[in-house]
Amino acid sequence: MAIPPSACLPPIKTIASQSCLVLHDCLSYLRQIYTPPVRGSKRRDIHIPLPILNDQGVYDEWRSDAFEKAYSIRWLTVLISQMDKGDVDAERSELIQTAASLLAACAGTASAGTVVRDYSFFTPVCGTDAVNVKVKDGLHEVCASLTDIALDNDDFSSVGAQTWGGACVLAEAIALHPEHFGLTRDTTVDDASRRLRILELGAGTGLVSIVAAKVLQLQGAAAHCPGACVVATDFYPSVLANLDKNIRANFAGSETDSTRIDISAHFLDWSLFPIDPSPAAPLDDPFDIVLGADIVYESEHAAWIRSCLERLLARPAKAAYTQRDPRFHLVIPLRPFFAAESNSIECVFPSIQDCRPGELTIYAKETIVCDADDVDGGQAEVVYAYYQIGWA
Repeated sequence: MAIPPSACLPPIKTIASQSCLVLHDCLSYLRQIYTPPVRGSKRRDIHIPLPILNDQGVYDEWRSDAFEKAYSIRWLTVLISQMDKGDVDAERSELIQTAASLLAACAGTASAGTVVRDYSFFTPVCGTDAVNVKVKDGLHEVCASLTDIALDNDDFSSVGAQTWGGACVLAEAIALHPEHFGLTRDTTVDDASRRLRILELGAGTGLVSIVAAKVLQLQGAAAHCPGACVVATDFYPSVLANLDKNIRANFAGSETDSTRIDISAHFLDWSLFPIDPSPAAPLDDPFDIVLGADIVYESEHAAWIRSCLERLLARPAKAAYTQRDPRFHLVIPLRPFFAAESNSIECVFPSIQDCRPGELTIYAKETIVCDADDVDGGQAEVVYAYYQIGWA
């Protein structure tokens, strides 16, 4: 039987005498309440059996209980003040950071501060050699733990250090249908000839890239694609630093030789890359799969992306990975205030009916409707457009 924070946590006056292990367990318990695992995008058209967290309904009640929240905030505040005394080693520093993120979550996202969120998706896999893999009704759980940096009203670049809904939509699509993205094993080709390369544009916190890499591992494709790699790119230094941190946190040496995949963060300037005469590795070779989520919010972005794809998306005849033709998978929200930016995609990339041979074209477009909690506590909806773009 689950116990509320006020009765479960060690008394506030004893915090200083608790071991780091005990305090770590306490913070993990509070994260289950105040930053529970996020199930992706809440797509309305997805009906799959999902594991139910023990006592999650009770946790929901405690999350909205003013007394329990106030007690948790006080407990976390004292913990931080106690841990911050004297020499702070790596273990104590991690406790401080986790407690600070929980304080921000308890006070609401507007309070600012670094927040760690857990994301959970499910992928259908026939078999896997991976260890510590959760399985439910034939579906394997794909988990990602991401750090979101606080929004800075004076620094527009900080929006890239937040995980936006479009990334959840695309990550969930990759997990549910890896075969549509070429992430499953292809027994029709010689393994030695396969060198799958995946690129994400505007990766932000890295959710899409991390999920793609983990799905690739679970599907067993990584072991059969020597040299397979995932390259997550962004522009802003603060975003890149956080992106690199998230990648390292999610791939912390638990992989075996048969499941290890090369995933890394790299700088990419969309406006300058197309005219760079000799781009550095790993951007010096084209990619079989290019991913982008919530990356069009200026009118020139679509044109820059097209120019980059002309160099970064492999041509079908030259693709080293032959399971399917190279594709750019793009998810963007259809926001009323950004209608011109959203429409720019279809202005820059023609439809398959109107394109010329050898031109980048829209092969498919799908509208995805997701549920979202509105400010009044009710249910609102968010509509996304999902494009598949490739060579005519």
